[in-house]
Amino acid sequence: MFRAERRRGGVGLNNVGLLVRTWGRYTKTSSTTFTVDDGCGVPLKCRVPGSVTLEDYWTYVAVTGVSSTELIDSVLYPELLVRVQDDITPVL
Repeated sequence: MFRAERRRGGVGLNNVGLLVRTWGRYTKTSSTTFTVDDGCGVPLKCRVPGSVTLEDYWTYVAVTGVSSTELIDSVLYPELLVRVQDDITPVL
């Protein structure tokens, strides 16, 4: 997972475009976005297509997607692009 101090300055290997899987605490932020926090203190934004349903009652999820970035105020932030519903697995 990305750490806050690595968001700026381009430290480390570039994983943009790779298919990755992560898991953590789920927080729904809109009908097409949610965050996953693995405990490092920096939630990862996940974006889904409109065909994917995000449930309000999920607590933890494992999610697979394409590693990407989002540019906000000239700063790159990590983002995970989820492809289909089956890429999200609620964890009990």
